[in-house]
Amino acid sequence: MEHRIKVQALGPAIVVAISVVLSLVVSTIVVAKAWQDQPQAKVSAYRDITVKGKAVRKVESDHVTWSIGLQGQGGTLPEAYDLLEASIRRVKKFLMSQSLQAEEWAEHPIKTAVHYGRDKKGKLTQDITGYTLSQELVVSTDRVQIVQGAAAAVTTLIRDGIRVVSGNPEYTAMGLAEIKTAILAEATADARRRADLMVRQSGGVLGPAQSVRQGVIQVTRPHSTTVTSWGVYDTTTIQKEASVVVTAVFSVEAK
Repeated sequence: MEHRIKVQALGPAIVVAISVVLSLVVSTIVVAKAWQDQPQAKVSAYRDITVKGKAVRKVESDHVTWSIGLQGQGGTLPEAYDLLEASIRRVKKFLMSQSLQAEEWAEHPIKTAVHYGRDKKGKLTQDITGYTLSQELVVSTDRVQIVQGAAAAVTTLIRDGIRVVSGNPEYTAMGLAEIKTAILAEATADARRRADLMVRQSGGVLGPAQSVRQGVIQVTRPHSTTVTSWGVYDTTTIQKEASVVVTAVFSVEAK
């Protein structure tokens, strides 16, 4: 009777011991499995590579827009108009002397500003003291070199009493769309060359591209480092550089 009671008392202890042993065995198997899978997890984590590629091309402007502002000021409208008209004739003569033709410029509408007098306290009155008429003449042509020279010489008209305000010529490249397509292809090829070099040095084989993300195309002065997130388009120089950076993701395969 006592022996049976002892056996029954030992029953729960045996069950607990067996459970502990089984837990250790299962844990060992799980850890071993995890250790076996660890190299595979590392391989999976490095199955692709992200690389940036860049391309730069020289661009020459083939179009220019140049604005010339003129004014005529007088005590009456006819007087102001006569002065403005004389200035316009003089500027047109100057442009023709620079080999520019009438079809290469356009006259914008005349703007009128009325000037009023002031009383002793400095407040404006209804008394008209004069008028200022202004007009803009805009040159638009593909002869960029001629306009560049004319813009540098137009201020000589000031010596003749002509009230002329010359804007900066704006040089643009009309064929930039084709250039953009070409430099995107070149930047992508550059990214692949970089990725291939890195992967081969690491003992792998570069696979196909998984994705390619285009950056913003920058059109700047030659050798400029200016970039913005929305893109740059410099119009101050005839010679420019168009550049773009792409971000490409390539798959990587083991040899």
